[in-house]
Amino acid sequence: MRFLSFAFFILTATLCFITGYKVGKESPSPTATSSTAGFEDPLPGGPIDVDALITAPKAPAAAASPSSVQSPGHPLALRAKEPIQTFFDTNGRKLVAEILKIRADSLTVRRHSDGRELNVPVSMLTANDQAFVAYLRNQQESKPSTTSADDSLKSMEDQIWDKLFK
Repeated sequence: MRFLSFAFFILTATLCFITGYKVGKESPSPTATSSTAGFEDPLPGGPIDVDALITAPKAPAAAASPSSVQSPGHPLALRAKEPIQTFFDTNGRKLVAEILKIRADSLTVRRHSDGRELNVPVSMLTANDQAFVAYLRNQQESKPSTTSADDSLKSMEDQIWDKLFK
């Protein structure tokens, strides 16, 4: 009797494994296609036409003259004024987030849907979004430093206390 119940168990487990393998091969699970950077899957209507959504010129940002990119009426300057940004990755997935920190190779953002902080590699973004990040990084680098000459003479402890009680 024990032998029959053990054989029945092995047969049932094997059939479950084969069925799960076939079903999984036909339709992959949502976790297998989700991104670790927090991008959402595109809308069910198919791929999103990113060029139709972005009002930036088709020429790369590097080709534009610095004075024209810095003008307040430039689409990148107008986009930079918005507190919440919408980014698209190269697969057409959307991320709605607030930019917290800009680095050369990544962004630290706070996702709007759940408030989670994420590091997004710039290389994952579309060309238009990469141009926008480059614009923001250039704006950040061109701003004058807020530290004064007096701060360099103060001790580190004094600087920390000054920042805490401002």
